[in-house]
Amino acid sequence: MQREVFDNIAVCGYDCSQCPAYKATLRGDAEALRKVFTLPPDAPCSVEKDGCLGCKSSFRNEKVCDCHIRKCNSAKKQNSCAECATFPCDYLKNNLSAPSLARLGILRKKRQD
Repeated sequence: MQREVFDNIAVCGYDCSQCPAYKATLRGDAEALRKVFTLPPDAPCSVEKDGCLGCKSSFRNEKVCDCHIRKCNSAKKQNSCAECATFPCDYLKNNLSAPSLARLGILRKKRQD
């Protein structure tokens, strides 16, 4: 598998490298994170607390930690939904974008090759 292509793919197939929170975290830009999460100017916001480097990283915010798809994969001890016996489940079909589902399909096919 091409590591560089799939390194930033979340367990749900989302491309983290396109995520504004991920990009702001890499830049260390708390003000950009404030805008991403639409926080008022006086609300506390920091890269350390609110930043995210993806759901596979140990550095992630509480929104990522609360993700249903991440929790499901963790419980099944899977790296992504592409490894699941029920892929694509109804939850994914109803909640993921077409690009994310397509990425998971590619990962699944590569895993089966």
